Amino acid sequence: MVGKQSARRMWLGGKREPEQDRFFKEALTANRWTSGDEQNWDTCWYTGMPKPSAFEKLTDGKTINHIPGNNALTIKSRLYQTLSATRQRIAEQEGADSPNARRMRFFPETYIMPGDYHALIRDAHAHPERRYIRKPKNAARGKDIAVVQDIATVPVGDRWLVQRYLDNPHTIDGHKYVLRLYVLITSVVPLRVYLFREGSTKLASDVFDLNDLANPYAHLTNPDINATNQNSTTPVVFLSLATYRKWLKEQGHDDDALFERLRDLVTLTVISAREAMLERTRSVKADTSGCYELLGLDCLVDANLNPWILECNLSPSLEVCAAPKDGGDVEENMKRRLVADMVNLVGINQPSRTPSGKTPEQRLISASEQEAARAGDYQRIYPPADVERYLPYFPLPRAEDMILADWAAGRRLDRPILRAHRTAEIIGSDSLALYAEDSGTLYTPNPAAGWIWLKATDGSDPDNITDELLAARGNAGAPLAPEAAWEQRRDTWNLLADWAASGLLRQVATAHTTVSSSHHDSEKSTRTSARKSVDIGVRIGAFTSIITVPQLLASRIEGSFLQLAETVTGDHAALRVVESRVGYAVTTDQSVLTSGLTLGELVPVLYRLLLRDMVATADRTCIGGTLVPLQARAAGPSSALLVADGPESIQDTLAVTMGRLIGYGHSGGFWLPDDASPISPAGLAARIPESARDDLRRALPLDRDIVSPFLHTWGASNPFRLALPNDSLKTQQFDVVAVVRPVMAQDSDGSAAELRPTAVQHVVAACLQSSLGRQGRSPDTSDMTALADWLEERPMFDLPVQELGDTATRLFQWLQDRRAVTA
Repeated sequence: MVGKQSARRMWLGGKREPEQDRFFKEALTANRWTSGDEQNWDTCWYTGMPKPSAFEKLTDGKTINHIPGNNALTIKSRLYQTLSATRQRIAEQEGADSPNARRMRFFPETYIMPGDYHALIRDAHAHPERRYIRKPKNAARGKDIAVVQDIATVPVGDRWLVQRYLDNPHTIDGHKYVLRLYVLITSVVPLRVYLFREGSTKLASDVFDLNDLANPYAHLTNPDINATNQNSTTPVVFLSLATYRKWLKEQGHDDDALFERLRDLVTLTVISAREAMLERTRSVKADTSGCYELLGLDCLVDANLNPWILECNLSPSLEVCAAPKDGGDVEENMKRRLVADMVNLVGINQPSRTPSGKTPEQRLISASEQEAARAGDYQRIYPPADVERYLPYFPLPRAEDMILADWAAGRRLDRPILRAHRTAEIIGSDSLALYAEDSGTLYTPNPAAGWIWLKATDGSDPDNITDELLAARGNAGAPLAPEAAWEQRRDTWNLLADWAASGLLRQVATAHTTVSSSHHDSEKSTRTSARKSVDIGVRIGAFTSIITVPQLLASRIEGSFLQLAETVTGDHAALRVVESRVGYAVTTDQSVLTSGLTLGELVPVLYRLLLRDMVATADRTCIGGTLVPLQARAAGPSSALLVADGPESIQDTLAVTMGRLIGYGHSGGFWLPDDASPISPAGLAARIPESARDDLRRALPLDRDIVSPFLHTWGASNPFRLALPNDSLKTQQFDVVAVVRPVMAQDSDGSAAELRPTAVQHVVAACLQSSLGRQGRSPDTSDMTALADWLEERPMFDLPVQELGDTATRLFQWLQDRRAVTA
């Protein structure tokens, strides 16, 4: 029996649900553990990442369930950078099409905002068939993840990344799925990695459908998302990996081949992050012998049964998500074993024991053998028996890695040979300096380190270099003891490995690898494409201007403006669209007007800037609202209805409908007259909310051209369309016989949905929404006074809008009754 004095303390910390701790507490030997806190603990089980000071408290026998630097894996943007760096290094070592480089093709191309925004736009322009998915860089449980329906909607903020969407997933009964694998890292140096034999298959609750990209239940597999699907009787189902593998076999697939590739994927992923973890553990002075990390890896399997890593989750959820009837009992038992075997494997319940062996090398092997004996349902995937296949993926293995590699392989392996990589040697009379081109850093190694560099780049492997150093020290005195000899060997490997991790050295391809003749990485081509510009002439009303835009945006912007000018004359200010560090900027020759724009924001901003320039050039005040001509006259002013701006859900829809019913079209905006004289139209487009398109179709069933060219979209990133004005109206003048302000029916006083008189201040407020004063600024007080005076000379009405067609018909009948129009 263990006495009270020998009881150890557990600290359960972080933001978490109770279930996150349940299995860990169950796995601890009850009579050996009591509750601890942040200041007093022997084992720490922390959900999320603790403060760096927690790692400073690690002493012999203490354990903590995190490894500093794990964010190289657990933050989505860092994961991509980590894997990309390894892929690039292997491509430089052996060629982009070499077998080892091809093994790294298991993660989707990723664009990290804001720096990769323009590369994303270029890729989408070059490959319009591709789809993308937007994700926060550092969030969990599917929060804010969505398939991109229009590339213009992608945000540029540094919270986001965009991945190429894998739109050919393998499905189970038509449902997309993702495999959840559990990975345990028990040591950083030497690297030791385990994979739990069980896991889960997370299914989307709706059938996969590329024609319904907005449906999260068809495209996202996160249980937290699918649990909200009220249309599914089984929104979250737990399917074990054993059941999944059995199903694969029944479908005629080779499950062993798939899971071998998954093990390879996991191993290469962890190897890619090892140096980042080592660097961070050094900076926080953590004793890595007490650190371990349980990760939840999500992998998608495509229709060709190729696995793809999507993300690595820190502190993976241990909550039981499925109902008992949907596999919840199996899920609970699996997660209980997952944690219990982890606690046993790490040795948290066992008293600290010293590995056997006379030399440090023997003790390394002994510790690994003891650990492997406690593995339970965990399978050691690094180092494996075929460890030689993985050594090229390290910048350079550490001495401890090579000891375990020999042990796992059952023989002494060849040691890596190194070569200088984009590094210049500056040799003085008695010193050496190294200039690293990639980082622009000048290194000045001491004489011993400089000698090691020269020997390594001359073809000696780290062990041979160490043997020469040991021989020289032995000739100078008594042979070194095993501990001192090991320290020298480890120091040599570490020095060279640090240089390799910094990019100064590369491993030389061995006889086991095939060097590709081409080092070109086609996936990166859109990230560095040429940036050409073209000029587009546009016209708004009678105003013309030139917009200079990047060539790849020309067709989209050109198609977004309703009126293109064949020739541009006059002295109007030209606008230039340029790529900036964050999104796009709009400039003139003199200044930057605005920046940080997405593609979706670009055209509306250009339109507003051109509208401002139009008003400034005319030196008049432009009043919002839409003119609907009621009759046509060969000479003299015609009569017109002025429809003020409606609510966001209506905008100019009623005016456009009336223009089509009466037959003379519409014209947006008008110039504020100096007196009671007839008014002149500004010739602007009208706005149709995207939500009102179906209402407009029903109101005008005979108009086959209702979408094009009559309606023109600014893209799915903007919730409205533009309705082309009647260009022949821009030279006419109009007498306004009535003013109508559309209002939502539910905003009315409950009376019948008929026209009723309204106050001038209500109409002024509606018109003010899209009015611009002289010089493109807000209207001044004299403008508003003049507008109010002008309006008060005319009848003004509110018109509640229920069903658009019925409302337009009633208004048309009202105009007929007053003989403003004829049937």
